[in-house]
Amino acid sequence: MIVTGGSLLILIIVTLFAGYALSRFPFPGNKVLLVGLFFLLAMLYMPWLFQFIILWI
Repeated sequence: MIVTGGSLLILIIVTLFAGYALSRFPFPGNKVLLVGLFFLLAMLYMPWLFQFIILWI
């Protein structure tokens, strides 16, 4: 998949919206779900970035 600025913007907006929605509901583990959702979206949109993050960690 060709990574464009639009897809990156969509990724950021969806991640921020999901983080806001999760923060509104005080159930345990919402940070873990947010990180998992971000990694899932990063894996779908930008596999090369996901591989770079894994190598960097």
